[in-house]
Amino acid sequence: MKKVFFKTMVVAALAGSAMSSCVNEIEDLYDPSYAAKKKQQYEAQWKIQFGSIDPEHNWGFSDDASEAKAMTRGANTEANMWANYISVPDSVNDAEVAAVLAVFNNPIDKSASKQVNWSDFWVQHVYQGSNSYVTEPDMNGYTNELQNVLLDQLQAAYYNENGELVYEHVNNFNASDGSTMLMQRSGTVSFAYMNPKDAGNLYSDYVIMEVNGQYYVGFDYSCNEPNTTVKADGIYNDWIVKIIPAEYINTKRIICEDLGNIGDFDFNDIVFDAYITWVWNGSANVQEAVISVKAAGGTLPIYIGGVEIHEAMGVASNVMVNTGAPNGASAPAAIFRIPVSSDNVADIEVKVNDAVVLEAPQGDAPQKICVPTTFKWCTERTNIKDAYPNFVNWSQDQSQATDWYNNPEEGSVM
Repeated sequence: MKKVFFKTMVVAALAGSAMSSCVNEIEDLYDPSYAAKKKQQYEAQWKIQFGSIDPEHNWGFSDDASEAKAMTRGANTEANMWANYISVPDSVNDAEVAAVLAVFNNPIDKSASKQVNWSDFWVQHVYQGSNSYVTEPDMNGYTNELQNVLLDQLQAAYYNENGELVYEHVNNFNASDGSTMLMQRSGTVSFAYMNPKDAGNLYSDYVIMEVNGQYYVGFDYSCNEPNTTVKADGIYNDWIVKIIPAEYINTKRIICEDLGNIGDFDFNDIVFDAYITWVWNGSANVQEAVISVKAAGGTLPIYIGGVEIHEAMGVASNVMVNTGAPNGASAPAAIFRIPVSSDNVADIEVKVNDAVVLEAPQGDAPQKICVPTTFKWCTERTNIKDAYPNFVNWSQDQSQATDWYNNPEEGSVM
């Protein structure tokens, strides 16, 4: 399984701003006997706050298997099949292009570039800039105009199992209006293009900027061939593409309590979406789960399939993300894949401190609950029963208030 973490990230500054709180005696959670005690305390608090539990309660999980087609790595060129299993993004319109150019037509400091961590995503063409560039003066002071320079062969990069950066060509994608491609089991670690005036060499001078809540990759053209030297000008509008996180149909959302601070029951310590699919590994179909981490309100290390979810989102493990916590962080969702041995999202293992497994035992207090992806998670320290008053009825009898996750109290959810 390829690495899914950022190779470089600045977390030290964020670590100091973490909200202290959701953790009591962190180190003891490594002790299985202590973990069992915490789960007993958790169940006792549950019954105090929510009352008795339906003995048949499955907490939104079911035995239904995920229905998915087998996928391979890289560009998925079967455009006629996309709508059967994934939400296809709308086309880029003129108003969007204008808003993007208002940002990218100006010089941008590369330190302002954003970072996203997505294994599965869309790429859409937005804009192709000037195709004429003037070279630097040669030894005689002469310059040359490069004409009809069309940046091409977009590349997206991920880290392989050996930690090596691997670029792959976004096949069937062109610098033309309407061009869209789905990337699967790929990465957004870096982007590049093949320079047509320097055949065989990749150029990766780019920035990622957020415009109106969406993410765009802009390239600054340069060339380093002898007598064909073009210096980058710091304006990243020579080729602009949009990247969009993939959202698979039939995905489930899982909300968790991490047992750090018992009693708040805000169920935002980790919020993630899961979709199980099949992948051809060269000899057989194997199962993988596409995980999209939306929020991390816990301040303990939390792992899904060996991936620490705070790190995947680009922050330290003691930083709250996307829960509205004072001094917390805001970050785009992290999307990565993990191997699984079951086609049921209920079996995806979530571990605290890589030691304590969060469970949803039938008829007992759950540490994780399965909800639709339309569910809006609670703001930090907002009890789920305060955000969703019908939750208590559903907890006591799962045949009642089955739509409890609709119509949250105003101001109580993200």
